Amino acid sequence: PHVATVLAAEHPHLPALAEADGLPLDSPDLLSRLLAYLERDTPLATCRHCLGSSGPWEPHAQLPRARASS
Repeated sequence: PHVATVLAAEHPHLPALAEADGLPLDSPDLLSRLLAYLERDTPLATCRHCLGSSGPWEPHAQLPRARASS
C-alpha cells in the first residue's frame, strides 16, 4: 500500500496506482465487483513497482482455490 508513497518523488505517475488497483467500497454492486477483482488473471498495476525482494523472480500466476479435504 505504500509503493506510491516511497516512489512518488521519482515516479509521479505512481500516486494514481491506488485508484487503478482500488475498488470503491460504496458501490451498489460491490459483491460482484469484489469477486471479479479477486478472481482476475491480471496482476495489479502496483505489482510492476514492487519493492519486495524476498525470493527469486517468478512470473505472475493465479493460484488454485484451496480444496476442502474429505
